[in-house]
Amino acid sequence: MDSPGSRWQNAFLSGETLLSLVLLTGFLLSSSYGLLDGLEVKTLDARFRHRRVEQIEDKVVLLYITDECIEKLGSWPWPRSLHAQVVDRLASAGARMAVFDVIFRDPDRANPQEDEAFIRSCTNFGKVIFPLLIEQVKILDPDSLELRTEYEVGKPFDRLASTAMGLGFINVDYQNLNPDGIIRRLPLVMRDNPTGEAHPGLDLAVAQAALAASFAVDGDRLRLGAAEVPQVGIPGIDLPWSQARPPFTRAFLVNYLGEATSGFFPTAFYSDLALGEIDPAVFRDKIVLIGPSAVGLSDIKLTPYGEMPGVLIHANVVQNLLKGNFLYQITPALQNLLLVLLAMLTALILTGLSPLPGLLAVGALLAVYNGAAFALFTRASVVIEMVNPTLLVTGQFLGGRFWQMVRHLQQAYQSLKERSEELEQSNLRLDQQVRNLSNLNEAGCRFASTLDMDLLGREVIATFRDLWLADDALLTMVDTETDSLAPLQQEGFPGEEAKLFLFDPGVVRHVAAMLESRQIIADPGGKWFTKYIPLVMGPKMWGGILLRERQPGPREEETGDFWSTLSGLASTALENARLYNLATVDALTRLFVRRYFQVQLDQEFKRARRYHHRLALLMTDIDKFKSFNDTFGHQQGDQVLREVAAAVKRSLREIDIPARYGGEEFGIVLPETDLNGALIVAERIRRHVEQTMVPRIGGLGDPLRVTISLGVASFPENPVTRPDDMVKLADEALYRAKENGRNRVEFAPPAEEEEKATG
Repeated sequence: MDSPGSRWQNAFLSGETLLSLVLLTGFLLSSSYGLLDGLEVKTLDARFRHRRVEQIEDKVVLLYITDECIEKLGSWPWPRSLHAQVVDRLASAGARMAVFDVIFRDPDRANPQEDEAFIRSCTNFGKVIFPLLIEQVKILDPDSLELRTEYEVGKPFDRLASTAMGLGFINVDYQNLNPDGIIRRLPLVMRDNPTGEAHPGLDLAVAQAALAASFAVDGDRLRLGAAEVPQVGIPGIDLPWSQARPPFTRAFLVNYLGEATSGFFPTAFYSDLALGEIDPAVFRDKIVLIGPSAVGLSDIKLTPYGEMPGVLIHANVVQNLLKGNFLYQITPALQNLLLVLLAMLTALILTGLSPLPGLLAVGALLAVYNGAAFALFTRASVVIEMVNPTLLVTGQFLGGRFWQMVRHLQQAYQSLKERSEELEQSNLRLDQQVRNLSNLNEAGCRFASTLDMDLLGREVIATFRDLWLADDALLTMVDTETDSLAPLQQEGFPGEEAKLFLFDPGVVRHVAAMLESRQIIADPGGKWFTKYIPLVMGPKMWGGILLRERQPGPREEETGDFWSTLSGLASTALENARLYNLATVDALTRLFVRRYFQVQLDQEFKRARRYHHRLALLMTDIDKFKSFNDTFGHQQGDQVLREVAAAVKRSLREIDIPARYGGEEFGIVLPETDLNGALIVAERIRRHVEQTMVPRIGGLGDPLRVTISLGVASFPENPVTRPDDMVKLADEALYRAKENGRNRVEFAPPAEEEEKATG
């Protein structure tokens, strides 16, 4: 046995060390250059969503330009005299300043008096901040005749800009800072050329004015007054092959307070202020950010919390700057030190622990590190990397274990010469285990692919028949009241009712033995069944599969874990399907229950509206069902419901959603179906039900016939806005079908026909 000292020496000289050094070097480079930033920011989003922020910002008020404002004040753009009126009202209310997230780049040449009013109001107030853009342009170099990239500052037109308390750019850099379109980083300072003037962002300009402090850029450091504003690097920009040369070198990591609907900032509507419908006192001594949230004005951005108006993002950044509510990303040197420490700890685990304890130790190490990353973020607003450390530790551990496995295989190979016969047997057992694992994996995937009890039952039976080369199979379930097997489904047994075999004395004896021992019972000479396989789910006996084989005989894996594992997979899947069916399927008709129907209708309606797809809804009712019940009894009525439900299911596609809506009324959702298609399906259902022969209970008397009436509603032919409206239209159409003689199909008239009828 190796001593600890020799084990350390072997580890130092082994490939694990080389692999660890290669991985550490790679991930140090990845961390330094931000090569995995696309994954890292996803963990940052998760940390945002798991954080609770209790503070409410009371210094900033959002003045939204909404779709409702556009309805009240007219189409955009509005006359600038309207903006002048809003500025006047803010000035008279004693607002601290007004900040527009709307660009007024060109003067209104058609109505110069509008500009005059706006300029006069901004001049009188003297506390208005406007946005600008720093735009990339291509210029032909006269010497080299090549295009070169330069940046130009796009300000508001000169006279308006001269009234501004401050100007700040509103550029959002997606290519370098937010390549997935989710805004997490924003530049606070830009230069239109490397030695040119440093232009503040709109949020920095607001904070500068509010704090009466100037900003200063010293290399990569940014100061606002006496305070330093933390900034982060730009991922990948320092790579030798990087072509990116943005007009900034650092960016600000936005510390979002929460979702757009979380109410961290007081809000008001532009139209309410313009029309004098709001108390101006709400703006007293407030920084008022004015910007669009209307969908049509295209200023809705993606953030870690989902969609958010651009002006709300500005409000978050302004709050960060005013309150010093920053996210602090640890320095690259400290992050690299953490990577080195993690690599050393993983190396200790690899050399000092066996595989299972080592796996647990590595899992604990990752849990502690990533838990600390979450805790530091939520409690101290400190950001440390999670992806590079996690991949480093995982790759180092798995690679080390793989290297150790290779070394052990080399040692095993030397012993093969002395134990070839034993190896051959081991290989045979290994092959069998691989086949078993493959079969278990395939079976598990198939069992998990459906919650339909009938489909799952057929899948389970087919799996056991194929693996055991059986001709016939019967799937059974334990009846908890009688502790006996109840038949569920059979495959094979041509011309036979396999459930009747359960009453055979020999079968009863073998079933009892299987239930008691929970072991496979073999009866090679059995007339009805040759194998009795228990389906066990933990401590519970779920049921059994009874097989009739072509060539009965023992199988090697009967005594191992294969069949018990397969039995556990099958019984667990069947139990899940049974519980799912209890929750979603009506026991009498085998159609979906109303709650499931309502959920599916809501989802399909939202999908149809969002993607402009077709959707149809049928509401049906069995004609004169009450009088039928009164005449023939409720048991016969239940039989009618079962037969009609079966006829309905036979008439539909697999993607259609039939449900028992209530009593004798059914609802059917038809995705991707227009009105004409829905009418064809409805007529097919009506015809199938009309042709259905309902057997009498007890077999006495001639079969009965019933008919059905149907109402159809469709989207977008019926331009409803809620799924409940579709149900109402289909119900009304069903009512007309009843009034017009029953056993017929009626549909809700499309919008244009309804207009003609009412016109």
